[in-house]
Amino acid sequence: MLARPELEQLAQRVIARYHLGSLSAAETGQYIAHRLAVAGLAGPSPFPADATRLIHALTHGVPRRINLLCDRALLGAYVENKAQVTRRIVRRAAREVFGATSPAVRPRWQLVAGGVLAGAVLTAAAAWQLAPRQPAPQAASSSATMPAPVAATPAAAQAGTVRETGSEATLRRLAALWGVALKEGAGDACAEAPRHNLRCLVTRGTLDDVRLLDRPAMLTLNDDPATPTHALLVALGERDATLDIGGRRHAVTRAALDNRYDGTFTTFWRAPPGWREQVASGNRGPQVDWLARRLARQAGAARPEDGAPLDGETLRRLRDFQAAQQLKADGVAGPKTFIRLSLISDAGIPNPEPRLVPAAGGK
Repeated sequence: MLARPELEQLAQRVIARYHLGSLSAAETGQYIAHRLAVAGLAGPSPFPADATRLIHALTHGVPRRINLLCDRALLGAYVENKAQVTRRIVRRAAREVFGATSPAVRPRWQLVAGGVLAGAVLTAAAAWQLAPRQPAPQAASSSATMPAPVAATPAAAQAGTVRETGSEATLRRLAALWGVALKEGAGDACAEAPRHNLRCLVTRGTLDDVRLLDRPAMLTLNDDPATPTHALLVALGERDATLDIGGRRHAVTRAALDNRYDGTFTTFWRAPPGWREQVASGNRGPQVDWLARRLARQAGAARPEDGAPLDGETLRRLRDFQAAQQLKADGVAGPKTFIRLSLISDAGIPNPEPRLVPAAGGK
């Protein structure tokens, strides 16, 4: 382009020309370390040497691809509450940012064959991963193995029918646990939910994070990056879980579920009057009053006056509550803070909101 006659003056101002090739494995490690240093990292690197070598292999040393992969890998480590990025996290991140068809990423079944299938017994996770893709029967069942994902038929896809494992169908079943009937084919369930005094929380987190919120939730399962399966988690213990997929209940091991869960979940919750995205220091209004009353009740203190700003003793109680609930104790109340406060404050009240009950056989 610079050789074109109309760009001659611009070409004359280019005083040096150099072709920047791909980085070597050593340069990839140095590049990652440099980017972390510029970002302010003072402690040990979250990328050990074996993870860095894998990053180079998956990105072929292209800086733009390194940036994408490292960014997603850091998010994966944060979600799993790990101080360092593991090779497993790097491979999962590569599938998410490059897709399963990328030549740099081995197919998922090879990873399963190399890890989960090691041993004499076919585990539940492997059984689910290797199961044929065919519609599941509608009769109710309970199984210790992971179910195969349900694929949409071409006719159903052409007719615009929502798959039984699709997000909208799953969210309708989730809403039913709240006693709310969302209309089939009405569109975005999260957009319709506020008409029934429900709100959607779409976020990322580990299974422990889902359990902390103690709400049934829709999980995204990474059986197929193009058409992921959505499962309704209705029970979760330390070792077992219960999923609703396509209207059928399945008892699964938590290890098998963790192998398929991609870290994204959606749950419903009921917001207080005047809800906005979050409540911070100095804010006033109905939701601040609701928050102050709940925190005072939790502390066994007298009911505070309405109309007061979020500061002083109420702000201190909020931070203490967030720390006790393993939430970010920043004094900013978002959906997770309201959910946890509602759960604890509503204990013993008739007709409680749906809970994520412990799985049978789990604690």
